[in-house]
Amino acid sequence: MGKDAICMEEFLQDKERFADLFNGSLFLGKRVILPEELLSASEKYAEQREKESPLQKKRRERDVKMYLSCGTQLRILAVEAQKYVDYSMPVRCMNYDAQEYMKQLRELQQKNSRLILEKKVMTTTAERLCRVMKTDRLHPVYTMCLYYGREPWDGPRDLWHMMSFEAAGRGCEDSLLFRDYPMWLVCVNEQTDLSHYHTDIREVFQILNCRGNKQGILNLLQDKAYGNLTEETWETIATLTDWPELLKKKKRYQKTEEEGEGYDMDSAWKEILADERARGREEGREEGREEGKTSIIQNMINRNFSDKDIRAAVECRQKTIDEIREKNACKMAE
Repeated sequence: MGKDAICMEEFLQDKERFADLFNGSLFLGKRVILPEELLSASEKYAEQREKESPLQKKRRERDVKMYLSCGTQLRILAVEAQKYVDYSMPVRCMNYDAQEYMKQLRELQQKNSRLILEKKVMTTTAERLCRVMKTDRLHPVYTMCLYYGREPWDGPRDLWHMMSFEAAGRGCEDSLLFRDYPMWLVCVNEQTDLSHYHTDIREVFQILNCRGNKQGILNLLQDKAYGNLTEETWETIATLTDWPELLKKKKRYQKTEEEGEGYDMDSAWKEILADERARGREEGREEGREEGKTSIIQNMINRNFSDKDIRAAVECRQKTIDEIREKNACKMAE
């Protein structure tokens, strides 16, 4: 797992942010899912590989998963975060959900097997055979694919668009027989109104949508929220936007206790841009000096100065003189 994936996963493990992600994406910011109703439940699944023994399994891991407990109703919410387009994503999400339902089913069957064995329940033949009671119910699973990459999502958004119906020439029958499995896809770069988010998810998503646009970032950082970021939000932005300078100089932009102890990204970004401009000017001057030195060496060669005199006058290495002489020879050969 790459650093970006780990960073996003850790960022969304916070219950306030997790609830805000679902509320902002699905309910236009209305507080339908409450953080206090969430319980962290991220885990791995064992999945048998094809053509291998039952003991050989590979691990499938949910990025972020929470239980939502509202009264007597339990729901399972999960997020699969993607930096790059995954053209298999509808099948992946369907498989994750199926694994969730299979896990619930196994737990029900284990519980019912004990009850049947101990003769604590009255069962029908059908219930004993499948070890599932007619009244048993599973908890619904909702999986969100959160895409935070730069490129537009050009992959399928449901199972239907992964099928080769046209090749079969039976589009009409397929539309009647096939049962689609839509994927709940949230693309950060497709969101123009982020006011539905009420946590620092908003600041992170806004910055992600300005990647590669320095002026856009400068305009965005005028928002006072960027002048008082938490340490985790600062590190998340620095990692996901690949700004190593922000991580190296983090302490430099931390406010005092009286100021709120947050981190001022506006000041940091302006200073980084100023440093980049200064480096650019210095590199330009250095390039000019090198060009001037090359011109002097060329003139001294043309005037038949010895290499020793050239090295003493220009303070250069013999290798530099040899390279210029070689270029001259190539030009004469042409």
